[in-house]
Amino acid sequence: MKKRFILLLLTTFFCLSALNAQTPSAQDFLTRANLLSKQNDSNGAISALTEAVKKYPDIAALYYNRGTIYSETGNYEAAIDDFNKVIEMKFNLPDSYYNRGLTFQRRGDVDKAIADYGKAIEFDPKYSKAYNNRGTLFLNKDLNEAAFSDFNKTLELNPNDVSAHQNRGRYYGKLRRYPEAFADLTKAISLEPENPVHYFNRGTTHLEKGDFDLALSDFNKAVELNYPNAFYSRGWVYAKKGDHEQAVQDFTKYIESTPDNADAYINRGNAYYNQRRFESAVADYTKAISLKPNSITLYKNRAIIYRQLKKESLAMADEQKAKDLEK
Repeated sequence: MKKRFILLLLTTFFCLSALNAQTPSAQDFLTRANLLSKQNDSNGAISALTEAVKKYPDIAALYYNRGTIYSETGNYEAAIDDFNKVIEMKFNLPDSYYNRGLTFQRRGDVDKAIADYGKAIEFDPKYSKAYNNRGTLFLNKDLNEAAFSDFNKTLELNPNDVSAHQNRGRYYGKLRRYPEAFADLTKAISLEPENPVHYFNRGTTHLEKGDFDLALSDFNKAVELNYPNAFYSRGWVYAKKGDHEQAVQDFTKYIESTPDNADAYINRGNAYYNQRRFESAVADYTKAISLKPNSITLYKNRAIIYRQLKKESLAMADEQKAKDLEK
């Protein structure tokens, strides 16, 4: 149930520098690519930069900017190739290592991302974004003290870094240091009061602490600010408080935006079961089984519901299926 949206710094550094007066047409390519990128025409921007690279293969800024767009559009191998070229050319090394690290992070190569963020910091010890992103990766690897050090350094360099407050708040929450967690999460809200993610994350921490009413208040605000994930968490709180009808409504709203989440069907099925709406509960468990066909627990639970419906043969079939999966 505990979903958190953890915040990352995905800054793109679009370089228009490092060009001299002898290459005005290369500058034109960069300017055109920058404009196309701002218009969300990534393919057009990449085409312009690729054409420029063919004419000006020794200008590192062309590879750099194409690499940032490749990374943002999910072409990670091409992005890494471009950043490798830029680093080989020793161009803008702090940002080049940062953006290659960000690409590795997006691709799921955590250790390579950590190494590149470290190189960015080596070339620029005041690179706050690199500290913050490296800290999130350390935290995900349970390297808590290293993460804490990076978040503190980020906030030393930039006291109003929203992401670092969120991430340090997550660190404190993970260690059940709730006063410090809420201080950071509330600071993030004060810096961006219209961002629903901040309310959602603080609500999740209240939920972890067992403060259902405070969690509900934050999830209400996240819902008000149009954050669909908050319906799931709010539904879970309503279920824990025994308000199964409201839980059903919230899980239904969440399923509308995320129709392939098995846990949402399971939780709504449980709410239906607690209302003695057994046919609806069976339907949700059947959907959950279609999404998690090897779940022993789901077959066992659906067997219980079938027995409530006096459908003994179906209950026995599910129990046998659970036994078969246990072998």
